[in-house]
Amino acid sequence: MIEKLTDIGRLSGVSSPLLPLIYCDFYSCVNEADGVYIQTIEGEDTLLLSMRNGSVVITALADDWDRDELLSFISFTHTAYVTADFQWDEDARSFNLMVCEATKGENNTIAITSQSTLNEYRSLHALLGETGDDFDSWYISFSGRVNTNRALAVYTEAFCSCALCTAIMGDTGVIAGVYTSHEYRGKGYGKEAVTGLVSALSEAGVSNIVLWCEDKNIPFYEKSGFAQRGKIYYSEVK
Repeated sequence: MIEKLTDIGRLSGVSSPLLPLIYCDFYSCVNEADGVYIQTIEGEDTLLLSMRNGSVVITALADDWDRDELLSFISFTHTAYVTADFQWDEDARSFNLMVCEATKGENNTIAITSQSTLNEYRSLHALLGETGDDFDSWYISFSGRVNTNRALAVYTEAFCSCALCTAIMGDTGVIAGVYTSHEYRGKGYGKEAVTGLVSALSEAGVSNIVLWCEDKNIPFYEKSGFAQRGKIYYSEVK
């Protein structure tokens, strides 16, 4: 049975690189179906899911989970995208899970904070290009997380590049991406943004940072202190 979770404390003891995203989804509901769900079979918790704005994040709590019920849930909630820390779907794309320890260092970037202006958010959103939602919905969701210390972003001077941490839970943060304007790529701005974000996260009390990337981007993140630790699976629901 899949039921909506009302007590986030029930997740104590759960370990997954996706847990910060799930926690943030618990507090960042947009639609009525949004929230955190848990599947149980004969009293045992088997799957942990979070739904936000048409996307589902899944982590397995046991080997024996009900696939048919999961597929019914995805269909019923009109899910468009699924991210999981296990290969729930043979057609899911595989990404490399990268981790690093947050340390303070040279930081020439500017952080987006609760004091940032609307124009700063607009400039940040413009850097995201086609990967971002429309500004209004993105701003409401992301600024809400920033204002409650559940997200962080930095940008380089003149908004050449930016790096976003979209989920912070305790001492762990998830970097969602690094975005650099086409004309400034290959000039070190992306690495500067990553280094600045790692330093800013360290100052915010985050000690563990995770992200997932394609094979071609592994060298870029390794130069910034990240190491491979596993796989994350992503799929678009047809």
